[in-house]
Amino acid sequence: MKYKICANCSDSLTCGSQEENCWCMAFTTLIKLDEEKDCFCERCLKEAIENSTSKEAVAEPDYYIENGFYVFTRSYHLKRGTCCGNGCRHCPYGYKKL
Repeated sequence: MKYKICANCSDSLTCGSQEENCWCMAFTTLIKLDEEKDCFCERCLKEAIENSTSKEAVAEPDYYIENGFYVFTRSYHLKRGTCCGNGCRHCPYGYKKL
């Protein structure tokens, strides 16, 4: 369990993504995440979902198909909780393939 600060209100929160059992995985994924922001506390996450004005801004699929290949989205990687080290296109963990 990691201790973090909410990117929206600065309250402290716990993140279980490294153990693949974070409380936030029960919520709808938000597409329009700011790359500079990390986790939201439960209150701010609920608020962001409730205030979302378009369906496209609420849920992001885990992958899309491009030229016959499955491309995993940032949402999928965040739900996974760790970097696989394969240099994925939408890796939110900053891994760069050499």
